[in-house]
Amino acid sequence: DDQKHIKTFTLRGAVKFLEGITSVAEFTLFLILRLAREVSQHPIRLKGKTLGIIGFGRIGEQVANIGQALGMKIKTYDKLDSIHHLKSIFMGADFISVHLDENPTTRWLVSKELIYSMKRSAFLINTSRGSVINERALMRSLIKGKIAGAAIDVRSHNIYLNEKVPNLIISEHIAGRCLEDRISTDEFIIEKLKTEVLRGLNPRLESKPLLH
Repeated sequence: DDQKHIKTFTLRGAVKFLEGITSVAEFTLFLILRLAREVSQHPIRLKGKTLGIIGFGRIGEQVANIGQALGMKIKTYDKLDSIHHLKSIFMGADFISVHLDENPTTRWLVSKELIYSMKRSAFLINTSRGSVINERALMRSLIKGKIAGAAIDVRSHNIYLNEKVPNLIISEHIAGRCLEDRISTDEFIIEKLKTEVLRGLNPRLESKPLLH
């Protein structure tokens, strides 16, 4: 019963603040560059390549801006788009970067069918949640050479670790660990906590910034 009265503080809805948190988008670019220069059979340039972004929220939009700055062609998919549009992106993109929320509608959204529809020269990047991808299908596609490579920062299972796959980059959920972003986030949460505590003590008290 006591747990019912516990209040949680999140970043949900803090749109303006989150616009300045860019570490995941920057890490996504890092993985794209590693795939292009280290995993690709021959180093390839990004200019002129098509970048498919699956999930066009805050991070997806940031990745799109980075890709455009590098001269990449941007194709985006979001929840209101059709499955046919999603399939067209997987069939035509040179790089596909996944930025989906984890919920019942996104579980295994990146299916075996979609993965196997990718070009053999294409790469897949996931910095969102492991559950949105059929991980076993992705592993098989890498081993069989169905796609050129993948970079995974998140995973639901340890199947990626069972075999050494030269065209696979694995990182340990570190995309959002930049020091500056962590400090900014901590300060924002502390400020929000202090504001809520003051409001609880005196609901008529106007909130003022407490951190400088």
